[in-house]
Amino acid sequence: EKLFCVDTINDLISSNLEIGDTVKVLGDNQINDGSNALYKITNEQTNIVLNNGLYAQLINNLDNMYYEEITYKKERHYDTDCYFITIPKRDNENKIIMPYVADGNGIGTPNVYAQKEHTTFTCNASLPITDTVTSSNTGIPIIIHDGEVVRNHPMISPGVADNYLYIGFTRDREIKEYKVNATTAQTMLDDGCLEVFDIYYKLIENGVALDLTNVVTNEPTVVANPNPRLALAEKSNGDIVMFACDGRTKHDIGLTSAEMQELFIQKGYVNVWNLDGGGSTSVNLKGSKLNRNIDNKGTTDRSIRYTINVKKPTLNKGIAD
Repeated sequence: EKLFCVDTINDLISSNLEIGDTVKVLGDNQINDGSNALYKITNEQTNIVLNNGLYAQLINNLDNMYYEEITYKKERHYDTDCYFITIPKRDNENKIIMPYVADGNGIGTPNVYAQKEHTTFTCNASLPITDTVTSSNTGIPIIIHDGEVVRNHPMISPGVADNYLYIGFTRDREIKEYKVNATTAQTMLDDGCLEVFDIYYKLIENGVALDLTNVVTNEPTVVANPNPRLALAEKSNGDIVMFACDGRTKHDIGLTSAEMQELFIQKGYVNVWNLDGGGSTSVNLKGSKLNRNIDNKGTTDRSIRYTINVKKPTLNKGIAD
């Protein structure tokens, strides 16, 4: 028995599947236009007949596959579609829901990673850093996954990286924050961080909007101009909200950093960090991308090596191979 993922019902019908296989279908006629349903392949007659003579039977209970505790809302603010994915600190069994950083090298886009790995949530993570002193792209600095250092490229020269931060999750999902150009991987490990990735800058601290006047990034428009955005917000109860918005189109202007601060304070978020948005923005729930593509006139989900994910540990990893 294996777990597969296809785009549409027609793809399901034409797939060469065997009895007992499970298939996730991302849409009816195209991705995201359906219920993101799960089917079991059987020889018992149903209303979906496969080309090989077998049948697809709808499975109504997805509890064993996804965190149903993770909720999603789409709202419109500042003439822009905004997406709010709430990830509780604990699941219905009082166990920590732990985000993790994944290296998707060779897999492709965050959406493809989400589909292949059957994550409940996936978004793009980390940003390459250009050192303003040496004018060289140093790439992504430190990445920690499951308490192990998987990438260690610390900054040497001062510059734009001085503004950037690391976000770390401890075992009890406490969020820790570090300066990129002044922190070693060992320091974060000693602090108990299991997962670490780099971000742009902080927007809100203890419910107060921070002054962003002196924030410098590798792109001057990041702070002040409206853009597609990605942010990580923390609630007072320990829940986190992954936020994204569209932008750079006639339908969606995008948000400035100041507008994000205003919106998040209205929402009552305690701490908020601005992650790598723009054309990289990609938030995916149960294998379906929520926000609009940006690249190539809205047709392409950008390939990103590292992603932030939430995956239900009870998912039978054996059938996902």
